Amino acid sequence: DFDMISYHLRAQRQAQDKLPPTFSPVQFVQVKPMREDTSVSEGDKPDRTFNYVTALKAAQLRLMKDNFALAHAEISRDHPEWRETNDRVATEQGELAGRTTEVVEMMSTNHYPPEILNLVRQSQPLMTVAAGQIKDGQNESALPAQGKALGYLTQVEQYLRNQIALSPSPSRPKARDP
Repeated sequence: DFDMISYHLRAQRQAQDKLPPTFSPVQFVQVKPMREDTSVSEGDKPDRTFNYVTALKAAQLRLMKDNFALAHAEISRDHPEWRETNDRVATEQGELAGRTTEVVEMMSTNHYPPEILNLVRQSQPLMTVAAGQIKDGQNESALPAQGKALGYLTQVEQYLRNQIALSPSPSRPKARDP
């Protein structure tokens, strides 16, 4: 559960002239728990921290997709549109690193375990490094740091999700026992 799987397609076009390879956008699939018979209890609202971590993770995932597309774009890196998009992704990656501080403070105030706080803390420098690499046009080199930060946030999300009380929903039928 909660594993992240990424994939993309790479193709070499057959032609008389030597053409550069073609890449599809990177795609992500996350394995979710097989518990369709459960839902968040009406009396228990999801923790605000869970919402923040989920938003951080979604933003990191989007930035990783954007960076992958930039790394494999078939236009010149000197093209104004590529430069503008690259600068935007680098800036947003740096801003996201700053937002992790807010989440760490919120989690510290709510006395989360140090191991979980450390995962969020470890994602911050990775995001900062990735932002610098993207800014310098080293998009391919930034992908491992972005992926590692995404992995840390996924672990935190998994921990927080397991902390939310789940119970059968009266409006949904229970899954049959196989």
